[in-house]
Amino acid sequence: MHEACSTHDRAFVDYGVPAGGDLVGAMHYRLRNRGITEAAPTPDFLDALAKSFEDAYVDEAAIPIVPEPVAAAIDGARTTYAHRLLDEPDAERDLRADVLPAFYRLVARYYCEYREQYPSDGVGIRFDSGDEP
Repeated sequence: MHEACSTHDRAFVDYGVPAGGDLVGAMHYRLRNRGITEAAPTPDFLDALAKSFEDAYVDEAAIPIVPEPVAAAIDGARTTYAHRLLDEPDAERDLRADVLPAFYRLVARYYCEYREQYPSDGVGIRFDSGDEP
């Protein structure tokens, strides 16, 4: 049984991520380790943004995989955020204050839509320690 879904702080509690703010902080750390300090409407930035979410999620949830509904949500959010960056070229793009919380909310929104569509059989995207920055 899933907890009520929310695009706010507790969206991923089903998988053991107690607070969205912790996930956002972990994403920020991973992006900075990759040398990314600002948002840009480029495939490289969007790939790094999605990868930072995946890496932070696996660590925060203490699981070896990104569950299928979360992986699908990350893909949906990546596409939506790419359009947002192109459609709003003058928007505020501070990574920690604006971009990462907005991306988290998008992933959470898609996750709320997708989570009932995927079986909870533990199948997902597997990462190993070699994927760490």
